[in-house]
Amino acid sequence: MFEEILNFEEPENPELIEEVLQSQSNKELRNSKFFEEHFRSIEESEIEKPKIVEPEIEINEFPNEAYADLMTLVTKHDLNNKAGNAIIKFFNKHSNVSVSPLPKNIAVGQRYMDKMNSRLSHHKHSILSHNNVEYFIHYCPIVNCIENLLSNPEITKHFAYDYEDLAFEEEKSYGEQFTGNWWKSVNASIPSVAKVLSIILYSDATTLDTLGKSSLHPIYISLSNISTWRRNKEDAKQLLGYLPIISAKDETEKKSSEFKILVRKTFHNSIKFLLHQ
Repeated sequence: MFEEILNFEEPENPELIEEVLQSQSNKELRNSKFFEEHFRSIEESEIEKPKIVEPEIEINEFPNEAYADLMTLVTKHDLNNKAGNAIIKFFNKHSNVSVSPLPKNIAVGQRYMDKMNSRLSHHKHSILSHNNVEYFIHYCPIVNCIENLLSNPEITKHFAYDYEDLAFEEEKSYGEQFTGNWWKSVNASIPSVAKVLSIILYSDATTLDTLGKSSLHPIYISLSNISTWRRNKEDAKQLLGYLPIISAKDETEKKSSEFKILVRKTFHNSIKFLLHQ
């Protein structure tokens, strides 16, 4: 095209010049529209998107309760991204809100969860090598998790620092851990200026796309000093880490007592490691 323009001899008729230039402009415009429409038809997944570097900011909680409930539902019931996205689409279609409280898609929600509280950066530790496969714990230091819980004023204002003697119709009642005999005994055995901090660890099995679709046990941490009704809220717990689920090479190994012992031993070693970080 450029060679044709350079070799173009100016005709004597000025109107012809204008006609040629207009023709060339129309041709380029058609080509431009063709490529624009062509690339629009390509799926987003087929185009390598530029990596966007987001600023490091500290996020302590979900944007709203609906957002938190959705991500809890996806994690608890082991839903893949496709199922989660279908829930988002259904909600947005049938809700009467002008602006959706949910993430654009589950991948966005997972990235948001990864950034929740920058102090809780994940670490990686090799816990076992079995059948030529290395298994890792992905974890946050437990002290950081506890500090994060204690730094939330919405939690500490409902915090129990001392033993509470709970009774109903003149009979001893047990509603929380800090109303039990164990708490009473421990509280009496420490200096008066000290307080009991009771840690709760609990786990569930799930499959996480964010860690390469590896089958893992998420371990969460909370505190018994927080009343049960308050502890059930999203901000009253922290993700401590993910424990690996060991794979057997075949059904024979899976059913063997040696493999079952290995699984139990790895679980206990993993918990011991988390409690000392």
